[in-house]
Amino acid sequence: MVLRCRDGDLAVIVGEFPGCEVNIGRIVQVRGPAHFSEQCGEQLCWVIRPVSRKKMVNLYIPDILISERVNWKSNIKHPDCWLLPIRPPKEDEDISQIETLPIKQPASLTA
Repeated sequence: MVLRCRDGDLAVIVGEFPGCEVNIGRIVQVRGPAHFSEQCGEQLCWVIRPVSRKKMVNLYIPDILISERVNWKSNIKHPDCWLLPIRPPKEDEDISQIETLPIKQPASLTA
């Protein structure tokens, strides 16, 4: 199975449980390893933490929504399929390969 996210990625929430749709579009940090969890409906999940300090709506028990500030200790999990990682394009990833252009100095300076 191919995962969308990797440990440490920033990702956008693109899917949510009913009642938690207000979280769609939020940017979160992903922490792994990915694992199967009942909290995610037996899907492959990551532990997440929002980048902003705004409260996040969470679904703890079916039909019970809780709004709280989420941190790593909250242990909030989100399915990998509902997260879209934010990464640079492939051609921008390796900047160590940039070639330097020769700089020509003028033979004499004139004012």
